[in-house]
Amino acid sequence: MSEKLCTLRTQGGGGLKETALWTNSAPTSVFANQTITLSDDLTKYDYLKVSYRVSTSISTESYVIIPVDTFKNYTGSQTNTIMYVLQSIGGYAYMLYQRSMAYTSPTQMTIGGANLINYGNNTITTGQNSRTIPISVIGCKFK
Repeated sequence: MSEKLCTLRTQGGGGLKETALWTNSAPTSVFANQTITLSDDLTKYDYLKVSYRVSTSISTESYVIIPVDTFKNYTGSQTNTIMYVLQSIGGYAYMLYQRSMAYTSPTQMTIGGANLINYGNNTITTGQNSRTIPISVIGCKFK
């Protein structure tokens, strides 16, 4: 991941042009598994920047940067492949909330429902959709 970030910072010369492709109109609401529609063809971009907040009630934000060339090859149906996820930590470091993301079409992507992975007692709890709320998808293109 750090190699990708270094490439993003140095490779573009003129920097990156960012284009908003999708924005969550209700970022403080529960976000169930769904396919979102983007405003442009994601394959026109070099990277996607997917921003998300910790939960419906906690506004702390983070993001993940995904290379489009590899993301478009992940449709969610393969095994032994890269899975793109949004993650936030729960009350303890061993409690991780995650959502998968998969390519659906050039203008759509599927964002899975949130799960709690509790490494403390080796359990996975589904239906945690008030956590790790996606708030935007930005297309990034080298200028």
